[in-house]
Amino acid sequence: MLVDPVDPEVRLDDSGGHKDTRTSMFMLVGGAIAPYDKWAWLESEWGPWESQLRAGGSADGLHMKTLFRPEVRLTDDEKLSAVSAMVGLLETSDVRLLVSMENLGFIGATEKEYEEAGETPDLCFANCVRLAAGVTRRHYAKGERAHFMMSQGRKRPTERTYFRVRDDESLHDCVAPSINFGDPKDYGSLQAADLIAHFFFWCLNTAILGYAPPTYGLRDRVYAAITPRMFALERLVEFPAGYAFPMDAETVLRMLGPLPS
Repeated sequence: MLVDPVDPEVRLDDSGGHKDTRTSMFMLVGGAIAPYDKWAWLESEWGPWESQLRAGGSADGLHMKTLFRPEVRLTDDEKLSAVSAMVGLLETSDVRLLVSMENLGFIGATEKEYEEAGETPDLCFANCVRLAAGVTRRHYAKGERAHFMMSQGRKRPTERTYFRVRDDESLHDCVAPSINFGDPKDYGSLQAADLIAHFFFWCLNTAILGYAPPTYGLRDRVYAAITPRMFALERLVEFPAGYAFPMDAETVLRMLGPLPS
């Protein structure tokens, strides 16, 4: 399939909703929309950094869930540099961040209970589809459609949600008829989405809701270091109904408090 280099492309990943954590009531989907050629450029520029991460034991490249584990044999400075480099690529890629958070309404739910509750995790994804549709209408040429790729972890329910959202005829002119899924280790753009999703969930979890870990670790120091830059990126954030989180860099850093050196 031929791809127009200026077609809007969306990359998404999810974070949160884990039934064994204090924040299992929250789910977040995050990522970004950018022209196809900008994502291609990001992936090309990211290659050397990804090679360094793999050589240091991070088999999936920039995977925020595992990057800070001891088995990744990189120094703290090298890990910070890799994350900072990805933020730098986002800063120069004409991206608009898309973030949606939902309150699942209960703690300790199983995957089956999530689906019985209306597939609430995928409501975050549905919100991101609608946000991307709005960006496509406002910032791209008439007739261009947003093409989506998401991490393959929750393929079946996400695909089902995508088609349900796209049943809305008002979206047919700006949302592609199908969605693609990929393994983040094969796509630097999905690694970027992983960073976006995990960073904003960290903001919600640690800095806004006050669920700070007993001792601050490297992850907190790295995320604190990139907070001003991440919030400087253009972004669209969808909050849970009835919530008004003060989600800005100053509030996040103030709530986080001083970090040990």
